[in-house]
Amino acid sequence: MDKKDHSNSRSFNTEAFRAFLKTGENPNEVDENGNSLLANFICSTELSSWVADALPAFIEAGVDLNHKNKDGKSILQLAKEQKLDDDVIQLL
Repeated sequence: MDKKDHSNSRSFNTEAFRAFLKTGENPNEVDENGNSLLANFICSTELSSWVADALPAFIEAGVDLNHKNKDGKSILQLAKEQKLDDDVIQLL
């Protein structure tokens, strides 16, 4: 995939994600491990730019940035474990 396709893919995913959050789904619902949608999103990507692009949508949807999963890990701790860029870490 070339850079142009990658950029289009990122934009499409972000917009699809924003549309999903606007459906009224609870952004703070957790899975069996206690991970929220944001926690799973952070753990599923190594691209800081994707997290930075999507984070405002999470915040607008009312996501709890202080939530901890069953292992006691916060969103911030998970982002650090994913080695996301410092600018994303500071946003959290």
